[in-house]
Amino acid sequence: MKPYGDTDKRVDERSRQTERALDKWRAGEKPASGAPVYVEPRAAKPRKPSSEPRQPDTPDEEQYAARSRREQSAQPTASAQPSATERANAHPGAGAGQGPAKRSARQERTVTIELPPFIRIALLVVLGLCVCGVVVVGVRELLPRAGIELWPAATEDAAATPRVTMDPLATIDPNATATPAPTPTVDPNQTPDPNATLDPNATEAPVDPNAPILETDQAKVYVCEVEGSQMHLVRFEVDDGNIFIDALNESFPVVNGCADVYIDDSEWFDSEPANDATASVTLNPVLTKLSGEVTVLDTIEYEVEVPASPLELIQPASGYEEVLISLYTLQMRVQPGSRVTVNGNDMSDFIDKRGYLSVNQTVEPIGDNVINVSVLTPSHKETRAQITLYRPVFDIPLELDINTIDSTSTSNVTISGTFEPGATVTVSPAAVSSEVDSVNGTFRFEMNLTRIGDNTITITASEPGKEDSVITHNVYYLPTEAEYSAKAWKMDYSALLNYYEVWVGRIFLCQGEVVELLPEPTPDPNATEAPASADTTISNQLLLLNVGEDKEQLVYIENYSNVVVEAGKSYKMFADVVGLKSGYPYLIARYVYEIE
Repeated sequence: MKPYGDTDKRVDERSRQTERALDKWRAGEKPASGAPVYVEPRAAKPRKPSSEPRQPDTPDEEQYAARSRREQSAQPTASAQPSATERANAHPGAGAGQGPAKRSARQERTVTIELPPFIRIALLVVLGLCVCGVVVVGVRELLPRAGIELWPAATEDAAATPRVTMDPLATIDPNATATPAPTPTVDPNQTPDPNATLDPNATEAPVDPNAPILETDQAKVYVCEVEGSQMHLVRFEVDDGNIFIDALNESFPVVNGCADVYIDDSEWFDSEPANDATASVTLNPVLTKLSGEVTVLDTIEYEVEVPASPLELIQPASGYEEVLISLYTLQMRVQPGSRVTVNGNDMSDFIDKRGYLSVNQTVEPIGDNVINVSVLTPSHKETRAQITLYRPVFDIPLELDINTIDSTSTSNVTISGTFEPGATVTVSPAAVSSEVDSVNGTFRFEMNLTRIGDNTITITASEPGKEDSVITHNVYYLPTEAEYSAKAWKMDYSALLNYYEVWVGRIFLCQGEVVELLPEPTPDPNATEAPASADTTISNQLLLLNVGEDKEQLVYIENYSNVVVEAGKSYKMFADVVGLKSGYPYLIARYVYEIE
């Protein structure tokens, strides 16, 4: 029994009719009135009762199998193209005579795209411009080849019409900052313009004082000063051997590829040169290697000016000092054989073999006392210096004796001097004993120095109706090494931190490793008072010393001894307490010993 057979037949028939109608539509024929143009979807088949298992739709399966066999039989072979009849038979449902018409309709189908009017106009304009460009290029390229000149070139005789262009006026920003002009590059071979003017505001680039003034392939020449004498250093970098310089008539050894030759500038001048004299130096060095090979080195040429006569001021080192005594000792150093005058007086006979000279000079209580010194060394130009000794003007004359000491190794010192008779003289701190003669105007004080280092003694002269005269004199007190070290205490770090204020001046033995060397303290020129808990005397070295055994215990040490310490080494230092610095005890070492 086939309950669904009739329905399937109707659906198949309608499908075939629909396909035929579509073929006619594609071929351009209108479908007949009432012809089906829409295929209804197949209605879902009702399910059979669940008691019977569903059987396969045998008629449908047979139909599909038959159609598949017909399509396979209509497939063309690989060796030949299918004919129109064969292509038509491949669609049996299309009806007789419809296969070729259907294929032809598919091949002749055309797609038309309608564009908006403005797009079509734009495309036409672009196309026209392209055509015009091609024509112009072709004319310019082809006509000259044919001998036709449409745009003749301008001849040399033809006058060109000048074209004037106007630049708009630039606006200036009042807040803008000027851009500095780039530094021009100077051609070393360029001849300077004698009419050129110099910029008064121009600054020259800084010159490295350590840079060589001349270089060759084997040597460099430097300007230097040795013990106050102007010299040139010629440093050769060649193979080991000996270098002979004919101008000096001397040989110099080359060790480890280097030889330093110091040449005094005065070598090139006579005994009495002019102050503006110059000399041209030419050196022709010859190298003799250890192997015996002789090589002529590059010639060295440079210019020198006559050097100044060496002069070193020792006291006063800066050329200025305030004094309170009538006699001051000038100390200086010159080159032996020089001629020295002080305020016009020839002091050359008092120069020792090492060049040291000491001159006693009277200082009046008039303020500035100016002393003129001149030095003339053979083969040098004259050197002049001016020394100023300031002695204040007192309403009441007051003066210390010239033999008054300013340093001692004993705690008892004597301070003596003169004053105006009839005045009253006092001293601070209190003297152990005093002798004042008001009739003759003399005084003598026995003082006990209580502080190691600088001790300030103030002497005041008073008289009714006149301004007091005050003299402040410093005496540096340093006990002998045996006495100083015998007073030293063993280091007690925690107690020193707590009682440093009352222990100022107490001597301690500081032993340990130098952790760090610090730069010397630079005084502030604008400062009005000295730093707290610090000695105002300039020291040679400032360092951090670790005095701890099991743990780090740091103290600041100012080294006033003649031993130069090094970081990382251990030392034994006898030092007295000054105060506290950056949270650490601060002491001054007077005697230092290195621990081996």
